[in-house]
Amino acid sequence: MLKKASCLMLLLLAGGCASGGAPQVFNSTQVVASQEAYALPPPCGPAIISVIQRNYNNAIQQEILLSTSAHTPGQNVLRVQFFGPANRNLSGGDTLRDRQLGTTNIERELRGTLPGVPMRRSPIFVQNRYGPFGFASGRSRSGDTCI
Repeated sequence: MLKKASCLMLLLLAGGCASGGAPQVFNSTQVVASQEAYALPPPCGPAIISVIQRNYNNAIQQEILLSTSAHTPGQNVLRVQFFGPANRNLSGGDTLRDRQLGTTNIERELRGTLPGVPMRRSPIFVQNRYGPFGFASGRSRSGDTCI
């Protein structure tokens, strides 16, 4: 018993003598400046209120909060996800799941994100400099258009 206590005391003393500065706190979610948003609303569109960025080992995700004057409660938000070698050195960091959404998963996500708003996916093919993308729109009970 005395031998175990001596070893433990020696380890504590050795740890107390180690240098290395202040401990690093792992925080993968942060608010970044509006200028760092990965997607922007069109000119004369809604203003960016805040950008919340989450770093993953394999991706970066931003939730870009936009101003609103709608009657429907909730927040206008653009969610942008970029996959690739983003932060390989985040010890203990999460990995964002990179999966393609099936048709049924898209419908489920729309119902969960905009409950009570009947959403319809657009059949129009659209593309920007990042590639093709899809969108859905619907009208809320109060008459607001949701995209």
